[in-house]
Amino acid sequence: MATWPPPPATIAPWPFPPPEGDTLPGLIPEPARRAGLGRWQIETRWPRGWVASLSWSPDRHRNACAAMERVVRIYEAKRLELVSVLIGHRRAVTAVAWSPDGMHIASGTEDGEVRLWGG
Repeated sequence: MATWPPPPATIAPWPFPPPEGDTLPGLIPEPARRAGLGRWQIETRWPRGWVASLSWSPDRHRNACAAMERVVRIYEAKRLELVSVLIGHRRAVTAVAWSPDGMHIASGTEDGEVRLWGG
């Protein structure tokens, strides 16, 4: 069975621009300066992109979620409560995995960058 139109030979990645200056991922990418407050931002509870990778912690109490954004979200598994946001990637995160002891998270981006978090 043929499909119309035919699918493209290759699918180009979504164009995520690299951060410049104080730009942060989140609802307010360039937050205003506040006296007595360092860098701040507002982040959504749920991913804003499609989920590319999801990994259960070894104890099954947390999930790490990579959703084609520049962040990794950590959820408490029972209630799906957002407990942490790992910020630092310059490109969309496409892979995430816990270490066997549950103390570290490895995350990787579409351009090959890998970060190790925790510990």
